[in-house]
Order: sequence, then structure tokens, then C-alpha cells
Amino acid sequence: MDKTFQASLVFLLGLLVFSFASAAALSPSCLAIPVARIQLCMVIDGSGSIIGTEWNLTLQAVARGVTDTIPHDGSIELTVIQFGYLQGVYARTEVAPVIIENASHSAVAQQILSIGKMGGSTPTAFGVYLGWQELRNSPRSACPADRLSIWRLTASLQTTLGITTQRAI
Repeated sequence: MDKTFQASLVFLLGLLVFSFASAAALSPSCLAIPVARIQLCMVIDGSGSIIGTEWNLTLQAVARGVTDTIPHDGSIELTVIQFGYLQGVYARTEVAPVIIENASHSAVAQQILSIGKMGGSTPTAFGVYLGWQELRNSPRSACPADRLSIWRLTASLQTTLGITTQRAI
């Protein structure tokens, strides 16, 4: 079951990334800013209902997606958010918006693997809202990506939520 869960998460991440293949049209003012074709936000359930093995598998799957699935060509901007409850905090940014390139993908994967679980309650809306804020406030949001996508990862794949928005170009 654990390997199936991990494989399902990696497959889901791969399917998401490769389903967005169209290129962004750039205005002259955007040419100085590295532009990702896709802004991807993974919102991870770090609440108390997630047991240690599920937590570790989730982190491993997301990290493996960064190293093995997401292209390292600068076309993806990744953000990772965790929701739970710890000392008055309901959600936090674990990986601030970063362009995935050859030079950065290993460090981003290591950063993901080192995320500590928050525990506590399950304030999903706080995680999704923080993810949206991070995408909106990214330096690259001034030069729109083709797609914005927020994916919530939790204990049950049946409740995995994908919100994808195509921007008008």
C-alpha cells in the first residue's frame, strides 16, 4: 500500500506537469524576468491525522517528482505549502516560489525532504489560500504563466483537490 500510495502521488504530479504544454506569450516588459510556463503549488496535509509513514511517503513522492518528473528547464515554478496547526500557525510556506532548473532541483528536493510535520488540526482552506497568495505574489506573476495550479495532497487520493486556472493570453 505504501509504495502504491507513493507511486500514485508521483504519477499524479507527472500527469499534472505534462498536461500543460502550451507556451506563454511574453510582453516586452516581461522579457527581463524568468517566466515559468506553469506556476505549480503543492499544498501538503501536515495535520495530526497524517501518520508518520504517510507523511514520509508524501515528502518522498513530491521530492521525487521534482528530481524525476518535473522538467529542469525553467518552465515550472514550484511552491510547497503545508497546513496543520502549530503554535498559532495554520499553514506555512515550506518552499517559496522557485524556478526548477538543473542548478536548483536537487536543493529543492532536499528542502522538501527536510520539512517537519506541523500536526494539529486540518485547516485545509488556510493551506489553499496561502498557496494562492504565494502564486499571486511571486515575482513571476507579473508575467503570467500559461497555467496556475494548486494541488492538495492528503491521506486519501480520493480527496485530492486540483484547481487549475488557464490565464488569458
